[in-house]
Amino acid sequence: MGKSALKILEKMRRTSSGFGEKDFDKLLKGFNFTCRQGTHRIYNHEKYNDLTVVIPRKKEQRNYLVPQVLKKIDELIKREAEDKGADDKD
Repeated sequence: MGKSALKILEKMRRTSSGFGEKDFDKLLKGFNFTCRQGTHRIYNHEKYNDLTVVIPRKKEQRNYLVPQVLKKIDELIKREAEDKGADDKD
């Protein structure tokens, strides 16, 4: 994951306001989510396809999106840790 994604993640953990479409894009792509575009941006994780985030195409995003995105990122971090733990046991 990139440094800019980590900076955005840290900022989102402190506050849920002031984030735009580009912030969510950098964050999610930094955690290996791919994007399909239409009326909304739909992000799916490359490895865990059930981790999906839908972001409306607006410059300024609604505050309710931040907790939803953080929940998906936290779930991703948890799964990657579990996978690493399983690999270490082998």
